Amino acid sequence: TGGIEDTVAELRREAGLAVPDWEPLLDSVRVEVRSAVGWPYAPAAYFGEGGTRIGIAFVMGRWMDGKGAESRICFRVRTDEGEEMTLVHDLACDRWERQRERD
Repeated sequence: TGGIEDTVAELRREAGLAVPDWEPLLDSVRVEVRSAVGWPYAPAAYFGEGGTRIGIAFVMGRWMDGKGAESRICFRVRTDEGEEMTLVHDLACDRWERQRERD
């Protein structure tokens, strides 16, 4: 974790500013991948708070966001517990993020 996202989050926290509605809420997470038919890989699980492994029951869709070095591979998934979310693999940083739904 780290980088500009954490710096921006800390600055907002200190200034008492809310995250704008147009900006996705992202959390860096560790993801376990598996081989996939038609794709080089797909998420099999991610690790939540306290290192709890949360299995991915189904990948509902996959798409690319951006081009070239700025590419991000997005996976819409359903967990074993039935929660739906988007997991994003930032290729430039080789970092995974969990996009949280807004309340």
